[in-house]
Amino acid sequence: MSQEKEKIINFCREEFFKNGLKNVTMDYVAKNLKISKKTIYKLFSSKDELIMSVIDNFTATVRDGYIDIVSSDETTIVKLRKVYFFIVNFLLKAGDNWIKEIKYYNPQIWEKIDNFRTALMYEQLGKIIEQGKREEVIVDIPNEIIITVLISGARGVINPEFLLHNNFSANVAATHTLTILFNGIFTKKGRKILKEIKLGE
Repeated sequence: MSQEKEKIINFCREEFFKNGLKNVTMDYVAKNLKISKKTIYKLFSSKDELIMSVIDNFTATVRDGYIDIVSSDETTIVKLRKVYFFIVNFLLKAGDNWIKEIKYYNPQIWEKIDNFRTALMYEQLGKIIEQGKREEVIVDIPNEIIITVLISGARGVINPEFLLHNNFSANVAATHTLTILFNGIFTKKGRKILKEIKLGE
């Protein structure tokens, strides 16, 4: 990937999150990066192609982050904590509006993201949960249920509207949510270990 193409992708990734897909036009990108639209269209044939390049770049970053956590030598509880805050930070950065806009703007792009997200979550979180069951710190409940509850908990609590309305910091909300969820899925042995670990970032 050329340096200029990478520069455009990195800029657009942050701007899409902050301002939304619709508001970040090719004119806006050209003006802020001080390059011509002609240069942009040499690298990306359309805005849709630019969006897909940003999505591909972002999903690769997310995948690498997950794999780094899962493949580490950490214990199950430490890995779950790291993955949870990884999800929390993504949700705070992206926000519900960005996700809703992608669904509306281009359902095909959303389908690609959703398929990637589902496969990654179930594969990588599933590995951690299986490790936890081997370590006898996670109860014998189907992985799919545990994963869905963990993700739903993060989505429900870690969003800007909820945090502002209830005057919670993201760290406080995530820590309390994690405590509730972990106490529900951990065995007696797991809860004992949990008491010895600081959950907050």
